[in-house]
Amino acid sequence: MPWMCPLYGKDIRYGEGLCPKAEETLNALLTLPCNEYFTEEDVEDIAEAVEKVLSYYKVSHR
Repeated sequence: MPWMCPLYGKDIRYGEGLCPKAEETLNALLTLPCNEYFTEEDVEDIAEAVEKVLSYYKVSHR
């Protein structure tokens, strides 16, 4: 084996509060799916949907 990791095969847990800034960011982040199978039309549809939602919140939630 070219290298050994002492944590390999062990149960590693990442509890809440371990990375509070990352957790805060994740709660405010918008993630969109994307992969190599998306067509140009798929990407345009997603962009239009995001713009539509942003426009709604920009106008009605000032």
